Amino acid sequence: MLFIQRIFAHPTLAQIPRPAIVVFMLILGTMFPDIPLKASITLMALAFVQNAAYSLQSRAGNRTSNLYHFIAAVFSKLVFFVTLSFLVHIQVTLNVLLTYILGTMLGSVYGTRLSIVIEKMLGAVADLGEEVKGQALPLSRAMLGLTILLVLELAAIGYYGVQYDLYMLAIIALAAYVSDLLFAILRVARNTDAYWFHLSFAVIQAAAGFAVFSVLVKMNGDWFLFAPYLTGAVLGSLMGAEAGKRFGKHLKASWNAQDLKKNVVPLPIKQGIACALLLVPHLLYFGLGSLAQQLLILGAALLQTSAFTVISRARQRNHELYIEWASIFSNGIWFVTFNILVVNELAGYLLIPFLVGTGIGSLWGQAFAMSIEKQIGAFVNTEEKK
Repeated sequence: MLFIQRIFAHPTLAQIPRPAIVVFMLILGTMFPDIPLKASITLMALAFVQNAAYSLQSRAGNRTSNLYHFIAAVFSKLVFFVTLSFLVHIQVTLNVLLTYILGTMLGSVYGTRLSIVIEKMLGAVADLGEEVKGQALPLSRAMLGLTILLVLELAAIGYYGVQYDLYMLAIIALAAYVSDLLFAILRVARNTDAYWFHLSFAVIQAAAGFAVFSVLVKMNGDWFLFAPYLTGAVLGSLMGAEAGKRFGKHLKASWNAQDLKKNVVPLPIKQGIACALLLVPHLLYFGLGSLAQQLLILGAALLQTSAFTVISRARQRNHELYIEWASIFSNGIWFVTFNILVVNELAGYLLIPFLVGTGIGSLWGQAFAMSIEKQIGAFVNTEEKK
């Protein structure tokens, strides 16, 4: 960890002009003959807006303002749906990886910057516990309004949409609600120091999230699905954020690594073993057939979720250099994994390896991120560092 500390603290790295990085990666990204400059810029713009929007929602969900969370969630889901439709359409080849990473890195940085400004204007802070009273948008009103809106949407789309029946639309809304509710709780959990809390929701959310993502990909981001998907997702995000913060306080979890009692970041060994035990019944039932494919999926899920956890924690902490490198690491792995999922649909027998990789990767990313944060002083609710 001393090596990592020296990297982040190195004056040369910290003083590299941001435009120089942009120009360098743009040149590299457009050297491939099958990527026109116009297409590269379009992809970078989408990636920038997507990650800026997600940074806003990610921070808003852990702050004390329901109105900010609501607006950020709607914006983020809209951008996600547009980006998903575009990526599915172009079949995300690895040739556009560099330009995509560039857009995501800048989006994460500037989205976090904007969120910090908004949080200061609203007086919103990261806090574990019950909803702050006297807000402009109480949670109860938001839930009632969104539920009524969802019923009206299902009725209207079911009447005018000839392609899908009401049952299918309700399933999409429910799947989005459950997935985002669990993810909002997971977002709180992965940003604390509680390993069991994190592991439990990492595995559960992975199963729900994989299901709804698969449905959306199969239907090519059909806009008939957007309204119920959006409403269900925002409902889940608001309720999950509140549940996660309450649960975190009940467990006496902490946002920051410097609050650990023994002043040392513990390794999640017990939790990792417990997660790996899921492979025992899986192997007994399916055997060692297609072992290489199972190991590939397990490894890919492990890398993906460890990267997700690191960037999720980085977005919550006001350390710009930490966000930049975490974004490059995270979004590069996500892009490759997304390509695999779209081109080759996973069979059902690969679900357990996927979940085990997700659980262990989440734990590893949490421990790794806490170690980095402790070394470089990247904490929640502190002044921004470059």
